[in-house]
Amino acid sequence: VAQVRCLPQLGIRPWPTMPRDLDVVIFGASGDTGIIGCCCLYFKGRKLGLSSWAPAARNLTKLQKEVLERLSAVEPGPDGLKPMPPIEADCDDHESLVRM
Repeated sequence: VAQVRCLPQLGIRPWPTMPRDLDVVIFGASGDTGIIGCCCLYFKGRKLGLSSWAPAARNLTKLQKEVLERLSAVEPGPDGLKPMPPIEADCDDHESLVRM
């Protein structure tokens, strides 16, 4: 909270709250932790109360090959939730983060 309060003093405005089409975005979805997060939502997303989620990564080809193709080879079951289309985002690209 203290960090957010000092943002105006630094000339930085906090991002306005925007309505979202997604309940969750897994940023870094092709990394080890991201893959685990994707698996959890794919197989347990509905049970967790979600209606939508999407994976995000800087390399969509890697994400597709190493994560999404493997997940799509099996059905998520009644508790699971298939992802929305993946989002391309890179932590070194401010605009891609804003779009995410």
